[in-house]
Amino acid sequence: MFVLILTALLFVVLNNSRAEARPIISTKSDTGKIFTGESITLTCNMDSLSTHLWYNYNWYRDETKISKGRIYTINRATSEDSGDYTCTYKVITSYRSDPFTLKVSDDVFSDPELNMDPIQLTVGAPMTLTCATRLAPYKLGTELQVAFYRNGEKVQEFGKSNQYRVKSSKLYHSGDYTCEVRTATDSVRKISQKLNIKIEGTMARPVISLTPNWGKIFTGESVTLTCNVGFSEQDKQKYYWYKDKQKISKSEKTFKIQSAITDDSGFYQCQTRSSGFSDPITLDVRNNDFILQAPNSVYEGDYLKLECNKKTKYSDFSPRFYHRDKLLQSDSGSNFHLDNAETSDSGTYRCTYNYYYGDYYEDSANVTVQELFSIPHISVSPNPLTLGADTTLTCDTSLALLRADTELEFAFYRNGKMVQGFRTSNTYRIKILDWDLLGNYTCDAITSTRSVKKTSRRSNIKIAVMFLK
Repeated sequence: MFVLILTALLFVVLNNSRAEARPIISTKSDTGKIFTGESITLTCNMDSLSTHLWYNYNWYRDETKISKGRIYTINRATSEDSGDYTCTYKVITSYRSDPFTLKVSDDVFSDPELNMDPIQLTVGAPMTLTCATRLAPYKLGTELQVAFYRNGEKVQEFGKSNQYRVKSSKLYHSGDYTCEVRTATDSVRKISQKLNIKIEGTMARPVISLTPNWGKIFTGESVTLTCNVGFSEQDKQKYYWYKDKQKISKSEKTFKIQSAITDDSGFYQCQTRSSGFSDPITLDVRNNDFILQAPNSVYEGDYLKLECNKKTKYSDFSPRFYHRDKLLQSDSGSNFHLDNAETSDSGTYRCTYNYYYGDYYEDSANVTVQELFSIPHISVSPNPLTLGADTTLTCDTSLALLRADTELEFAFYRNGKMVQGFRTSNTYRIKILDWDLLGNYTCDAITSTRSVKKTSRRSNIKIAVMFLK
């Protein structure tokens, strides 16, 4: 369990240009509650700028002096050890900490606490609620049962599992949740505090992909359209397809156009029973002899390939490629490629071909290189911080729907110096015990192939301070 810093703010007393800070009490108990027979150690902490070994420390319970020294330990606690604890130190003036309330309980188990993962939810995302409690050391063999409620109505009967799972959350799953814990004999029952859960908005819109990944094809060629949705139950969905805003008789996740004709050209969209419309995708079926084929969907870091194709190719067919009217160095034959596409590679591409006998061919295609993942954002918890607090930095980003399985790694920096190297975890945990740990933090997100890397903006970590007049 993390060290709990009991004071919400670090108070600083300014006296004759010399700052002396009030002490703060720390302990490994995360709630200030322990069971009878357990031990607990309280420490009287000073900030790193004013800790001196010759200070006189004293401990008080309910305003009665009980001990001296910086550390106070209670072995085999009893109910008589319950109370409000404070510590003081004295140089010339005495400084007293805020009270730390200790409760020694004879209960069978601790008060249940309800937690949710993930913290934020959108429609269609999985949800897990966990009801956490702890048995007293002398009751470790006791069997517990847990039930879950939404808005006072039971949604999961009493059972041994302390989790309530929803595979695909809906708007009606929003509400006030509680969990109840009881012994198997039903001799003791406890209910958690309410946890309000709000399912945000609607499910992300589907995205259509093409196989092969060309938005332009010759007549007679085939293409498969797929409606991609971003949650685990996509195979159980009912799908609806539209061409030029008119519904077509297709109800599967994918459908194939065999031996395409020009009438198959148009704008295609899809939706599911619980989602909105996808963005339209353009399919262009050409009956002419010369086309430039570009991928329909391209993301940062992708291998970008353009093909200039002619149905009746000449032996020396070697077209030229242009990007924004700038001549490009093409591959041998009819292809042009980029190993690692960037958003700056978006734009209009042209392909031209001059034959000896005066025949001239030209076609163009628009390419949009989409963002693979968003610029990371670094967040700090808890916020505001206090000296001695267990602190978690999180590097948040979101992947494009069609690239949701891309593996990312994360690194963290303080004042430009790496403090945690690249790893799959997007969190960095520290304990702010020294002013040197404060400063400007950033994080990097990078693909496992090292093809795309992005850096967050700086996040300045400060200690919350209130000045006394």
